[in-house]
Amino acid sequence: MASLESCHGASACEWGPIPLTDSSDSEQIQQMAEQVFELMVLSWISPETGNEEAKWDLSEPEILTLELLTKCERMSVGDIQRAIGVATTKMSRIIRRLERETDEPLVECKLNPEERRKIDVSITEVGRQAHRAYRATKMAGIMEVLAEMPESDRAEFMRLLGTIRERLLQAYLSKHT
Repeated sequence: MASLESCHGASACEWGPIPLTDSSDSEQIQQMAEQVFELMVLSWISPETGNEEAKWDLSEPEILTLELLTKCERMSVGDIQRAIGVATTKMSRIIRRLERETDEPLVECKLNPEERRKIDVSITEVGRQAHRAYRATKMAGIMEVLAEMPESDRAEFMRLLGTIRERLLQAYLSKHT
């Protein structure tokens, strides 16, 4: 994984706060979305902690697939593909890798009993372990940052995150139900 140390000098990296400017609502929303996206990227490239997450060496789409499968008992390959937004051929490679190219299968595939043209995917216990290891590694860095914040800031942050999460979830469900 990339690290911030790989940037050649401070001017080569453009990491840092993006101040809200006195501009239109749509421009401010764009700036806020860029900050949220940058937070996601920074949490993705945070330094490894040497924990067992490295044992699986999973890509972002593979992690997203496992994340979805921890939330749903089982999903069709097509439903996963639409949810994470990858091409059909890429989804096939992701599922194949999670099923066959690890020491032990992280997912299990079966024909859908109602619609035999569909393949249902479910997460295995080893897949749950890989998912937990990944989350623990990524969350450790985030928890460090949150622990440094005053309690009142954390409470406000959680309130705002809850609102954003609810709206994103509603948007997802309206597209996928």
